[in-house]
Amino acid sequence: MGRPPQISRSAIVAASLAIAADRGLAGLTLQAVAERLGVTPMALYRHVDDKADLLDSVVEALLTELPLPRAELPWEERLRGLGRAARMLARRHPAVFPLLLQRPANTPESRRVRDS
Repeated sequence: MGRPPQISRSAIVAASLAIAADRGLAGLTLQAVAERLGVTPMALYRHVDDKADLLDSVVEALLTELPLPRAELPWEERLRGLGRAARMLARRHPAVFPLLLQRPANTPESRRVRDS
């Protein structure tokens, strides 16, 4: 029986957001995340497959922060609401916000938000 995990995927994503805020996207590496969490880089692979998976998780975290407009609103109001929410998200996470425009919504939760 192996040791219980010392970290979680959500802790990895939180550390990734903090690193990107401090160092920008170029500074977001698996090594930097591992250092921030006080583990070896290999410990991350129990939770993320590779850097692409890490970035997909960050995209998912950003998308799930977006408050989605109510479906019964007219399309113009939904679009304006989504635009305001996206602008607020960009202000909260300026370093990683470009990922929303660069990476597809690959995770099931990301696709759920995208399709809403």
